[in-house]
Amino acid sequence: MEPLETTRESGVPGHSRRRTWLLLAAAGLVLGLVFGLWVSRPSIQLPAGYRLFFASGSEVFLEDPRGENVVGASLVELNSEAGLIVGRNQPRPGDRQTEVNAAGYFVIETATGHITRGLSRDAWIQRLRQLGVPGVPLLYPPEFVFPRK
Repeated sequence: MEPLETTRESGVPGHSRRRTWLLLAAAGLVLGLVFGLWVSRPSIQLPAGYRLFFASGSEVFLEDPRGENVVGASLVELNSEAGLIVGRNQPRPGDRQTEVNAAGYFVIETATGHITRGLSRDAWIQRLRQLGVPGVPLLYPPEFVFPRK
C-alpha cells in the first residue's frame, strides 16, 4: 500500500493547496449565485416599463424599458401622470454635462418614448399644456414616488 500524499503546511493526508483553492473558488461561486438571487438592483418600477435606478444616495437614474439611462444621474423630483413621466434633473457641480444629464425639467411620453429634457419651469408647464395636462403636477423626491419592488 502506498503512503498518502501530504503537504508540509497541514500534514493532512490527501490535502493540497490546489484542492483548497478549488474548494474556496467553488464555495465563492455558489455563494455569489445564491446572494445574487436575493439582492436585486435598488429600483422602482414606473409606468410603461420605465424604472428608477438608485446607484447611490445621491445618484438616481431613469431607465427606459431597454435598461438605457434616459434621465439622470441627478434626478431630484418626478411624478407620473396621464401617460407621462415628468420631473426635474439637477446635476451636481462638477458633473459631466450630457444630453441625458441635462439640467432642468423633463417630460417623457410613455406611449411614444419621446423625451424632452432641459426645460425651464415655464417651458415645462407650456409643454405639459400642449400635451393636455391641466395645471402643474406635483413633483416628489424619487424615493417617495412609488413603492419599491
